[in-house]
Amino acid sequence: MTLNVSEQAQPRANQALSGTQKAPLFYWNGIRDEKGAELQRAIYSLVSPRDPNSAIKVSALSDPLPLFSSLVCSCFVVRFDSEDRSCHYFIVDSSHPQYEQVRAAYKDAVFMSCHAVSGAHTDSDEVAA
Repeated sequence: MTLNVSEQAQPRANQALSGTQKAPLFYWNGIRDEKGAELQRAIYSLVSPRDPNSAIKVSALSDPLPLFSSLVCSCFVVRFDSEDRSCHYFIVDSSHPQYEQVRAAYKDAVFMSCHAVSGAHTDSDEVAA
């Protein structure tokens, strides 16, 4: 029997949330391995079908060829986007232990994009709750 992507990442994510392993922190504009660590810029998008429990795609944003940290890669199955060959991403579905934090970061990102003043964003250290 082959495990799907979420099932493969689940044990690592459960360890992260149980405290036996660190878990990444999700912000509206990216991910940090811990508070104060370097921001791994990322964007969030819903995966079809778009409904209240939609999976969320998290894509890295930086040049050249962005990679997520080893911590992020240990908690999620990171893939390479073969369509545009420009970024790495992972998908978080509603069964993942960090789904609610990722969803909160997605909602914060949508809010920030709708309420940006003159197109400028602040680099807040607020973790999505």
